[in-house]
Amino acid sequence: GRGELQDVLQVKDLLVVFHGRDVSHLAWSPNTNITQIPKRIEFVVATKDFKLVLYHLDMADNPRFTEFGRHTGLINETAFSPNDASLLASVSDDYTCKIWDVNKMQEISQIQLRSPGVSVNFHSDSPTQLMVAEEHGKIGFYDTRSHKAVTSLQTPGPLGGAHWAPGELNLVAATAGHEVFFWNIAKSSVPTDSRMLLMQQAQTIRWDRSNSNLYGVIGRMKGGVFSIYHRAHQKVSSFNNAF
Repeated sequence: GRGELQDVLQVKDLLVVFHGRDVSHLAWSPNTNITQIPKRIEFVVATKDFKLVLYHLDMADNPRFTEFGRHTGLINETAFSPNDASLLASVSDDYTCKIWDVNKMQEISQIQLRSPGVSVNFHSDSPTQLMVAEEHGKIGFYDTRSHKAVTSLQTPGPLGGAHWAPGELNLVAATAGHEVFFWNIAKSSVPTDSRMLLMQQAQTIRWDRSNSNLYGVIGRMKGGVFSIYHRAHQKVSSFNNAF
């Protein structure tokens, strides 16, 4: 329902990790498991000095971490493959998308972009494809084996962010200015729907992993509003983002 999100969501700290450097993005590894023994947490942090750091935690010992890669510009987003926990992709202001083997701690390949990369996604139902969104408005789909473009979508303006719906293979959404655009990529490279947002310029967008009718949007400015919407264009809830 409407109202403050903290009214319906309760959280508690399981473990606190002091990283010591400013973070631009964090990606959870599919190896993470906190419901069964042995409990295990793995994630990659992108730091604002352009580096990638892999963390391993077992909920008991001090965290182990390894710096394994870097870009030459700000890393805007990272993503693990849901089908292969060794595979990670990252996009940066340096006009590249890099694909990494985190087990071997090395770069596998690189996709050259025409503008800064703002978003990157794998999809469990299409394990050989990678979605890469660029700031100038292109959303490209690449074969992770040949690294060649498969298809692309175009938005009418600079992108804030994009997301490939985890629960629906053909559904993509992206923010551009004060709007959200939606695609059914099985039918067309042209947006099938859009909506205006009553907020400052939108940036991050995320589909709900268990309900493809719900998505969340965060404004571009620090401390911006985080809003949750239904695909029927109904705002479900919103609260101020303190970070």
